[in-house]
Amino acid sequence: MFSETFPGRFEEIDRGVILDGAHNPDKIRFLIRLIKKTFDIKHLTFDKEKKKSMVNGQWSIVLILAFKKGKNWKEIIDILMKNLPVKKVIATKFWASTDMGKFQAVEPEEIAEYIRIKNYEIRIKDKENSQEAVFEAVSLAPSTPGVKGAYTPGVSLSLILVTGSLYLVGEVRTMWELPSFSGKAGFGGRAGILSIFAA
Repeated sequence: MFSETFPGRFEEIDRGVILDGAHNPDKIRFLIRLIKKTFDIKHLTFDKEKKKSMVNGQWSIVLILAFKKGKNWKEIIDILMKNLPVKKVIATKFWASTDMGKFQAVEPEEIAEYIRIKNYEIRIKDKENSQEAVFEAVSLAPSTPGVKGAYTPGVSLSLILVTGSLYLVGEVRTMWELPSFSGKAGFGGRAGILSIFAA
């Protein structure tokens, strides 16, 4: 189910860490279907008062989000909140040059403020760069047991989902490929990130 052909498209870069560069509502809906099928996320209930899906099963999701200006990012957020068991959002931005030039990311504070205004009643933080966002997510989401791609039924688990922009996904993917993140220097992916930022 995970992509081995297209990096950054439903790519599990570490256990329970999913990268997907979905940046419009249709791609987000497709991503949600893949997540639900792959991780067997069922029995979600939609709380009309809180306007979000509630966590009824073993899974919850920590979202890392960034968007390019001009994208329909508010609709993307609404779709994610209504269809996935999101427990926390970390809004950030990418620093890469785009086809429209530099500094084309929506400000994290703007993303966070929209989520607060919508009253989704989830935890939200904003971070100025994707490295800080990843550290925050990894420190919140317990490591998934088992080998990459294998999950234990009945165990409460958190996924980290990085989405909203291929530029964001590219930055995060590069981080994971660094020696101390990928385990080449003796660290596991998540443990390596925590050890670097704790230093």
